[in-house]
Amino acid sequence: MDAAKSPDVKAKHRQRARKWSKIALVAILVYMIYPITVTVALSTGLVEKFLASEDLRVEIDTPAWSLLPGDIHMARVRIFMNGDTQFILAADNLTAQVRILPLFRRRFEVASLTAKNVSYQMRTQLEESRARSPRTRAFPPLPGLPGDPTLSRQAAAATEERTPSWTVALYGIDVKVRELWFMEYRYQGDGTLKGGFERGPNILRVDTSVQGLGPGQLTFGAEQIISKNFAGQVEAEIPELDPSKHADTSFFEYVVARIHLHADIETLAHLSAYIPREPTVTGGAGPLDVRVGMQKGILSPETRISFGTPDVGLKGPGFGVKTDFQLAIRVGQEGKPGSEPLLPHLKSSAQVTYVSLAAPGRDAFTIQIQGHEEQATLNSARIGSDTELESARIHLPKIVTNDLDDLGGLMGKSGSTETRAGKAEASLTLNLDEKRRLSGPFRAEIDGIAVKLPQLTAATDATAKFDLTLDPAHDRGSISDLAIAVRRGQFRAGSDRVDNWWLNLGSERIELEGLPADHVRADVTIFARDAEPVIRALAEDGKVPGFVADIVHLRNMKVLAKVRKRQDTLDVMLDTLESNFIDFSGRFVRGPEQVRLALLVGGKTVALGIDKRGQHTGFQAFAGTDWLNERLRHFPKPAERVRGDKP
Repeated sequence: MDAAKSPDVKAKHRQRARKWSKIALVAILVYMIYPITVTVALSTGLVEKFLASEDLRVEIDTPAWSLLPGDIHMARVRIFMNGDTQFILAADNLTAQVRILPLFRRRFEVASLTAKNVSYQMRTQLEESRARSPRTRAFPPLPGLPGDPTLSRQAAAATEERTPSWTVALYGIDVKVRELWFMEYRYQGDGTLKGGFERGPNILRVDTSVQGLGPGQLTFGAEQIISKNFAGQVEAEIPELDPSKHADTSFFEYVVARIHLHADIETLAHLSAYIPREPTVTGGAGPLDVRVGMQKGILSPETRISFGTPDVGLKGPGFGVKTDFQLAIRVGQEGKPGSEPLLPHLKSSAQVTYVSLAAPGRDAFTIQIQGHEEQATLNSARIGSDTELESARIHLPKIVTNDLDDLGGLMGKSGSTETRAGKAEASLTLNLDEKRRLSGPFRAEIDGIAVKLPQLTAATDATAKFDLTLDPAHDRGSISDLAIAVRRGQFRAGSDRVDNWWLNLGSERIELEGLPADHVRADVTIFARDAEPVIRALAEDGKVPGFVADIVHLRNMKVLAKVRKRQDTLDVMLDTLESNFIDFSGRFVRGPEQVRLALLVGGKTVALGIDKRGQHTGFQAFAGTDWLNERLRHFPKPAERVRGDKP
């Protein structure tokens, strides 16, 4: 029986052999035709024409060939891509193993890639309001992009039809870099890149990759030098995720990275582009060292960042700042090992910072902040949207100026106020409290300040102290326990002179909204020797008759007042202004549309009521508390009234 079947078996074997022979012949023919066909296509521009579209252009220089399907060798290639992300990629001696079938799914997948002299210049489209900012002027120009190379997303959406995006997956990367220009920062020098990544619609993945740079040159834009000695290494790994779901800092929760960068910074002038109104940053030379370790968003103890410069300045319209600067960031423990979790600590300091303010055509007023220090600790080494300050401290132990003679240049119209002498010293320390507010004491002493006003010349000493609270999260602050003392005051109005004048001004609390404040609420108490300096100045200016200044001294003056400022409206409630001679009570409101005044002026037995509404002014003889409270009832809220018998 086996012998009878053997011819059929042999026939089947012969049939199978013929089939495989045909397959082998086809494969041999394909193998013989493929290198010729693809090499001709690469060398004659057929591939470039096939790939060309409104957003993509490819330039391939000869020699270029392929011996196996997907195995491509090119002497030089340049890729020009337009869209949300715009880039030009150029490389020499490129060898790539491109997978063919994924191309039909708009997926560009490369199994391995080697190249030399790689140059990558990249920028992204921005919102219209940001597309013409100083920062974007440093983006790579990307000449030769196909289509409309606009930086504005709105402009691109109006003129271009969006086609489905490609997914790019590169594995086995081993390339030599000569230029990397990401957005506004450009690196030129030696570099290597190994690893792989995948990026496409709703997908991002970075395999363990290593990027070594340097030494090379780092610039802001094409030519603005930051460092001529920039070097380092970056290792990163990001598991597959959807970047659209992690647009905030939660992205860091997936990152594993080690970064070590060093640069000899030559200038920080590029920071001008990030500051509103484009002030000028000068100087800033110094060493920068960055060591960052991150495990799924958690900074590791190896994290250390340091920078120092002996001279950096900032200059803008009417102001200037000049300082030395030291910055240190680390992850560690404050106390004994094991006493607390590892937390990020930030510290900056300077030996002296000069702050100058000047009006046009006037000498600058300058203060010195000596030996100041700023510290902050984050509540977690996990970098994310929930990371907040655990503690913070701003310590300005000595704020001094010997420049009070130039302070008048910042006050009022040119020549209306003139300061002639004086010096001042102050201190301020702020600590972050349990309510996330910065609070602490302010102290100041002013010696021998001399001021010339239009109708008055004054010289005096003064002290001030209060507790300051700032609440940046709610854009408000407060001043509590304010105490200002003026001593040894000397005043001259015309030929009249006042000596040994004094004043005490206090307030338990002043509330501020908006920083700088456009809403103010304060209860103010003033005790003064008298009001003679003010009255003498009014008499010299012709506001009151001279004999009034001789008669009315307002000895032992006491003032109780509520002061409110709300944008353009000033509201003063004068509970009392009293002395041995006369008494005032009332309310004054000045807004953008009208002025409102109700004032009771009297001696010990007789008082005069003054009621002003816009352009109309009325007077009431023998007025008293009831008259004043009736007028106050028609004032804007909050309702105010005086108590007790007036005058």
